[in-house]
Amino acid sequence: MFWDLIQGMAADGVTVLITTHFMDEAEFCRRIGFISGGELIALDTPSALKRSAVQEDLFELELGHFQGALERLGRPDGVRAVSCFGPRLHVFCRRGALNESALEALARSRGLQVRSVNRIEVSLEDAFVRLVQRHAEDEAA
Repeated sequence: MFWDLIQGMAADGVTVLITTHFMDEAEFCRRIGFISGGELIALDTPSALKRSAVQEDLFELELGHFQGALERLGRPDGVRAVSCFGPRLHVFCRRGALNESALEALARSRGLQVRSVNRIEVSLEDAFVRLVQRHAEDEAA
């Protein structure tokens, strides 16, 4: 009901400004601005943000035991970033550096109990996380 009202107003030419930390809600918007540390780090359409924010191959690892998984996996060659999404890891890999079976073997070699590895489409949440990670790396440099 809320989104019907908002979309109706937008269709009538009214500019609507919404703040949310729920990326599934943000997907309804025509343009999205991402803010990190009080700074606007990106502004574009949802689809353009997903395309531009993530230039890596993206995989999702479902693990049998999650505790310590980020530390154990680390950032080996080919892996650009890793983030937690609930009970799963999203692994951003340099394009073509790893495939599902290579990533599974790598994770197992680091003592992780892998249930599944799948290449996935970039979500708006993935785009936000990756942009914030890059922003933090740029700030630290």
